[in-house]
Amino acid sequence: MNAILVKTLAATDTKGLRYKASTPNGQSLTISFNSELDYKDNMALAAQLLATELNWSHEFYGATLNPDAMVFVPANDYHNFKV
Repeated sequence: MNAILVKTLAATDTKGLRYKASTPNGQSLTISFNSELDYKDNMALAAQLLATELNWSHEFYGATLNPDAMVFVPANDYHNFKV
């Protein structure tokens, strides 16, 4: 499965707020916060850039896990259910 997890990395003394996108296989990419985007769009951008770097050509669905993380999965590789 080509899932991407994006986490918020808190600012440090030397680096600003960042977003790290990673795959279950350990590939990752980190981007700086873009003040023109909200946090969900920053996370989506990080996921999109990683997917592009990995030559993945899927449409992805994203879901917020908590205020500091989102997961993105290919649109053709998910299961839904209703409770």
